[in-house]
Amino acid sequence: MHYESREEMLAAFGPYAALFEPLQDVVLPYLTLLHMGDGARKVVQCIKDVVGSNEDLEAATSVLLRDENWRPHLVGAVAVYLGVQTAETLEQVWRTLDAGSWVVPQLAAVLSLVDRHFLTASLERLTKRCPIIKYPDYETSDPIEGHVARGPANTSERSCKAVSSLLFLLSKDYPEDRDVVVLMNDPGIAEMIADDVDDGARIALEWRHQLIAQAARAT
Repeated sequence: MHYESREEMLAAFGPYAALFEPLQDVVLPYLTLLHMGDGARKVVQCIKDVVGSNEDLEAATSVLLRDENWRPHLVGAVAVYLGVQTAETLEQVWRTLDAGSWVVPQLAAVLSLVDRHFLTASLERLTKRCPIIKYPDYETSDPIEGHVARGPANTSERSCKAVSSLLFLLSKDYPEDRDVVVLMNDPGIAEMIADDVDDGARIALEWRHQLIAQAARAT
């Protein structure tokens, strides 16, 4: 969604707005979630506090995930992991992944942890080679704004990143599943993984590990 002003954006983000303003000594809180290093602990704690103090966050979380910009996707995904798990929010995470968000590995990591249908949903996408779906919510008419909001990858590169991320997580979580084994040995899939210049597989696994650790440290 396009906002006419920063104030309008923050109002739309509701209880999550603080994550897009300086937080203590963290200038860009949401950005620490990209690599989920030690600096993300305060930010994860902040999201956890929001989740714990609000009974109904479905709408606000979905707003983050529907944004054309990948940065709110990170906050929304972490909120889903920390407890905002409804049919609507889980569907929205998948929808954001299908749209080719630049943080597909992080979205895939969260889904692997909270969606009991992760195996089936991932296989459905992988057999189709993770085509990018052009939802209106994620499109912008200004190419410069689009580049900033969506990241530098083209449609083919986004599909490769999704394939790499989803299949690697499946190979770790369901190594003996027949369909997973077949996909792991598919030459076409292997070519797409080789073309994933961002190494989504590594990001997905490492980020998932860090997310679990940071969430456990949050009080």
